[in-house]
Amino acid sequence: MRDRTAIALMAAGLATLALALPPRGLAGPTASPNPAQRLADRTAGWIAATLGTRPYTMRVHPAEQDELLPGASAQVLFATPDVIDVEHYFAEQWGQMETARGAIEPESAKLLVHELLHQDVDPTGDPYVEEGVVEAVALDLMPAWSWQVLGIRLTGWSAADIYREHVRNIRAWSTRYSGSRSFRDRGARLARRALLVADEPTRRLMLEAVR
Repeated sequence: MRDRTAIALMAAGLATLALALPPRGLAGPTASPNPAQRLADRTAGWIAATLGTRPYTMRVHPAEQDELLPGASAQVLFATPDVIDVEHYFAEQWGQMETARGAIEPESAKLLVHELLHQDVDPTGDPYVEEGVVEAVALDLMPAWSWQVLGIRLTGWSAADIYREHVRNIRAWSTRYSGSRSFRDRGARLARRALLVADEPTRRLMLEAVR
């Protein structure tokens, strides 16, 4: 089990990386005429600044249901890692969030953050870990994202049913790994962020550190 000192050092490393990155705003260099894409670009910039990673923009591709994996509302495929295939309904929801028209559905908002957190996914990795840590970090980020990107304090989201068990596992791991009292503690949240941005060999070492 790692102690809080290890987590503090990890957090300091992320902060140093963030300072080393060139300044950037929440939008890309050229604003898209598509409001869903504009929101995705602003969110991608915000995620990069928040996690201390490189900017990782992804193209929003509205898709028919039969283009998606069974039961999926959106997907990022290994073959096209810079494209979010998303059901038309949710693409429209994202556009409405950007143009401030209509009520915002918390789950639609979380879906965008979730998909944008799939960055440089290693096809040799455990998909349950990937989905679990992505969903867990998306839940962690939603309060700050909704306020800083949308300008509202959005509430009412929860882990998707399909990922609920994986999120519980990641939260339990992060609590023990960080020596925290609860998965809500800052140390546990930083551990989940570190696991998210780690490469696959580092992920395995981090996961194996907790027995």
